[in-house]
Amino acid sequence: SIWMYSADRAINNTNARAGPNPSLRVLFYKLAGLLQLPIRIVFVFDGPNRPEYKHNTRVITHGHLLTASFQQLIREFGYHWHTAPEEADTELGRLASEGYINAVQTTDSNIFLFGAPTVIYVPQKKTDGPNITMYTSEDLFTNPSISLTCGGMLLIALLCGGDYDEVHPLFACFISIFTPTVGNHRLWTQVRPCHCPG
Repeated sequence: SIWMYSADRAINNTNARAGPNPSLRVLFYKLAGLLQLPIRIVFVFDGPNRPEYKHNTRVITHGHLLTASFQQLIREFGYHWHTAPEEADTELGRLASEGYINAVQTTDSNIFLFGAPTVIYVPQKKTDGPNITMYTSEDLFTNPSISLTCGGMLLIALLCGGDYDEVHPLFACFISIFTPTVGNHRLWTQVRPCHCPG
């Protein structure tokens, strides 16, 4: 669904409404661009049981108007798709943590908490050609300037709020002060909800 909404934004921002289905045309070219990559691609769509509220805003749970047409395009290109029971990101995290997929492309950093060990980030406005940025949970845990653990990430997510809860202003201050010492505190190693290396 991220692709469908970004296609809508691209059309609205450029006034490129020539011809029928301009958003679907954007999706067609994005799918065509993936053909040159030596990878197997799986698209996951939000399901019917996704949360009703996100960022304190009521979520439209019936899906995007382009969903059926986009799914047909995906099939025609030879890619795979399926609908998650709830949110696509949680399903992608599960698939990645269980080894069904190797990496997840998303703009949502919550994906690490959902279990994805490798995340591909492609910014909406690219200035570096075909290059991408890849993040791994292993880097979060082993990089001395970060030194997070799974428990540390979970605690920060709980204190900072995230998609489903608001953060209390006191916790925002606490996180900015306490985060540099995350790697040295035993509490961080006690909770392991996500994929940890080794």
